[in-house]
Amino acid sequence: MREVTLLFLRNEHFVLLGNKKIGFGTGKWVAVGGHLEPTETPTQAIIREFFEETSVVIAQEDLQKVAEVQFIFAAQPSFNMHATIFEAWKWQGDPSESAEIEPVWAEVHHLPLERMWDDAQYWVPQLLLERQRFNATIEYQDDNTTVKNVNLEQWD
Repeated sequence: MREVTLLFLRNEHFVLLGNKKIGFGTGKWVAVGGHLEPTETPTQAIIREFFEETSVVIAQEDLQKVAEVQFIFAAQPSFNMHATIFEAWKWQGDPSESAEIEPVWAEVHHLPLERMWDDAQYWVPQLLLERQRFNATIEYQDDNTTVKNVNLEQWD
């Protein structure tokens, strides 16, 4: 299972998403992030990945871990991933486009779920709107497009 990190950069009204231009999820609006290098922690990886994809600098002390999600693709196990999800309300710099991501500010109260992966409807509003913190396992159907099952357990 691949280890990845994702970050929701946000303020009271908006969250920064990325329009994925290449690679896994092309054409989807996603939380910005990526894989861990062999010696990195999830925190180190998200700081690096976020800067590489948006040119925005995030300080470690401004990151808050808000969820852990396992994505299971039964028909394509090489897609399986464990994601450590962060949130940040402070940053330095203005988001700019990279080869992989076009940054897009989306309204938190009008999330573009129809442009995101199918799983987003089951956990992104809970995280961003209801401020829930959780572990989740999300299983996809054999089409690798539609969610089959969601198990979400809130943190105490």
